[in-house]
Amino acid sequence: RIPPSYGFINARGLERNPDGAIALKLWIAAGHPLGNHTYSHLDLSKNSIEDFQLDVLRNEPALELLTPERGAKGSFKWLRYPYLHEGDTLEKRRAVRAFLAGNGYRIAQSTLDWEDYLWNSVYARCAMKKDVASIQWLHESYLTAAKDFMRFQRENSRTVFGRDINHVLLLHQGAFSAHILPELFALLKAEGFEIVTLEEAEGDPVYE
Repeated sequence: RIPPSYGFINARGLERNPDGAIALKLWIAAGHPLGNHTYSHLDLSKNSIEDFQLDVLRNEPALELLTPERGAKGSFKWLRYPYLHEGDTLEKRRAVRAFLAGNGYRIAQSTLDWEDYLWNSVYARCAMKKDVASIQWLHESYLTAAKDFMRFQRENSRTVFGRDINHVLLLHQGAFSAHILPELFALLKAEGFEIVTLEEAEGDPVYE
């Protein structure tokens, strides 16, 4: 019951990795779109404007191959900055934003994030050891962190904008996802969130 949600990919991770391509095809078959996360997860704060722009473009052939129908319409043209870094100088920030706009991209911002990827590798190790007690602790710690950060980040937005805004949730798919996502979605509902598409969320004027 989750509406179409963007999966942001780095095509370099698909090289010599057929499982990755299969996983993305399943994602697409379930009705979820893909977006651009640069070819190699390049950090704009540590690299030049030109190198970053090239990394964005190098990611497009894989997106076009994976989503031929959508790709023809350019609907994969949402970009999430690696590390959420928009550049360490105002010159970089403005130049890349102009480049993205000129190439038909919108920026996928993020307002809800609790670095959920940190649980994935730990969960995998605990699962291999069949460490049930530790998995239960991970489960509880994740939901506690998610709730605390939801409330903290929602309060931040109220302080900055004087109202509740449409939020954009950042999640990383991994070993722990299948274990925790049903309860995370239940927590979001309990906290008063309604899950909508990225396009709907970023229809809020604050994203301009």
